[in-house]
Amino acid sequence: MSTVSSVQQVIRRHEPLAEPNLGRVAQVDHSLAPAVLVLGAFAALWLLASSLLGLVASLQLHLPGLVTAEALTYGRARDLQSVLLNYGWSANAALAVGLWVAHRLGRVESRHAWVAVLGALGWNLALAWGCLSLLGGGTTGLPSLELPRETGPFMVACFLAVGLWAAVAFGRRHTPHVFAAQWHVLAAVLSFPVLHLLAHAAIHAYPSDGVLQAIVAAWHAHGFLGLFLAPVALAAIYYLIPKETGRPIRGYYLATVAFWLFVTLHAWAGAAHLIGSPVPAWIQSSGVVAAIMLLVPAIIAAINFQGTLLQAPRGTRSPSLRFAAAAAHGFLLWILALALMSTRSGSARFRFTELEQAQGILALHGFVALALFAGLYYLLPRVTRREWPSKGLVAAHYWLCLLGTAGAVLALGALGWFRAAAPSDLAETARALNAAASVSLAILLLGHLAFVANLAALLALPTRARGAAPLSDR
Repeated sequence: MSTVSSVQQVIRRHEPLAEPNLGRVAQVDHSLAPAVLVLGAFAALWLLASSLLGLVASLQLHLPGLVTAEALTYGRARDLQSVLLNYGWSANAALAVGLWVAHRLGRVESRHAWVAVLGALGWNLALAWGCLSLLGGGTTGLPSLELPRETGPFMVACFLAVGLWAAVAFGRRHTPHVFAAQWHVLAAVLSFPVLHLLAHAAIHAYPSDGVLQAIVAAWHAHGFLGLFLAPVALAAIYYLIPKETGRPIRGYYLATVAFWLFVTLHAWAGAAHLIGSPVPAWIQSSGVVAAIMLLVPAIIAAINFQGTLLQAPRGTRSPSLRFAAAAAHGFLLWILALALMSTRSGSARFRFTELEQAQGILALHGFVALALFAGLYYLLPRVTRREWPSKGLVAAHYWLCLLGTAGAVLALGALGWFRAAAPSDLAETARALNAAASVSLAILLLGHLAFVANLAALLALPTRARGAAPLSDR
């Protein structure tokens, strides 16, 4: 009886572990199917394209004669890879996961899914047009703002057509509690339009002076990751860990503190990237302080996630939980690397070395991508009412992602360290470590191929009976 009582307390206090009204859960999943599947399909396509372009760009560092096409020179390939990774894979997957989590936790059906589908189509068409412009050399040269200026307002409008439904679900929720995952999703869908519109206004529509443009560009680049992608990734982890382990989040009362600290501090931490530039010293110092203080919400998140995982029963290792647990570790490592790189001594030594690229891979592949994969592995069978066809491909994807990400981070991190310590006489070392990074990116590409193949097979399977119980409640 004590076990039954404890489970009932978990249901009342934290992310729901079961839903007594199975009909409503099935209806929520069914209503979201069109939008989630369109976003998931585009995310998978852009993921493959960005992984391939990343490998091509990496190979050109130690095999310069491998690619001779003008459209795929190192600079253009890197810009395309960054755009497709951020706006193609990450944004589409984040919208799919965030939209589903918001509706699932609020127990709200999506009444106008066609609006979200149109927004998703418009977003990806604008992205495709912008990529064609980048192939012709039409980049702005600003990180996270590489796409042509004409795409900015249109992509924001398309984003609102998708993302604001998560805010609607939050406002129309049928549950008495507000969960940590809901706060994170709401922050993400409200942050991106503000970030993108203000950045385009200050840089393209009403160009300001160079110093202000540098501040806005750094604020946008840092905010796109920390205020849009990272909150959705954290929402997926906060939802999945208690759901899959059957245990409440340890120290759950601290999750609200961690949320407000993270979104507040991360909005300022981007200024740390401006150390050494002609920007007022107080702005640089505020960025350094904010970046270091991000360790506080990271430690709280570690208590929430790792404390819960340690309490999980042995053998609790579903695909989504394995990815979520790995993403939780990646989040802590990313914040630690960010804090170290944002100090004045760390910036003076490692800025403009491969360590910055290693930090980016750790953030986007070692944290955000793993959390989004966890969400997709969990929600897609519920939305399609089909099981994943190959458990072997899921396991291969997991291990190839971990191996590829760890290899790329270690290889580029070591090269950045050597370059900072002895910038001369590094030709052979740089060639060897760049080759190791290319091998790691090839492994990562193989992992993504396994995911896309499994997803294609999932979508080709026959649908389960509509009256069957949702997979999440069996």
